[in-house]
Amino acid sequence: MALGVALAGWALHSVAPWYAIAGIGVLGGWAVGLRPMQALWWAALGGFGLWGFASGWTNMQNEYLLATKVGELLGGLGAWVLVGITAAIGGLLAGTGAWLGAKFRFG
Repeated sequence: MALGVALAGWALHSVAPWYAIAGIGVLGGWAVGLRPMQALWWAALGGFGLWGFASGWTNMQNEYLLATKVGELLGGLGAWVLVGITAAIGGLLAGTGAWLGAKFRFG
């Protein structure tokens, strides 16, 4: 499920809004048939990996400039701390979406 969430999120990232990972999680949680907590953890792993990789890659491509400036605005956070926060948000969105989808299926 984690790989499916990550691949679907990667496929849709250029045409869908940033919160589409939650919808992908809902569909995955409903379709895969895992129990709600299992779906939450597996989708969170996929969302965390996808958003962590994507933000880390972007961070390296622009030579840490944007993340460093945003980190300074947020009280001196490092660029890689922001990558970790971004990854955590992606995991949270995908995981809660999958939990909801599994709840739709199992009640």
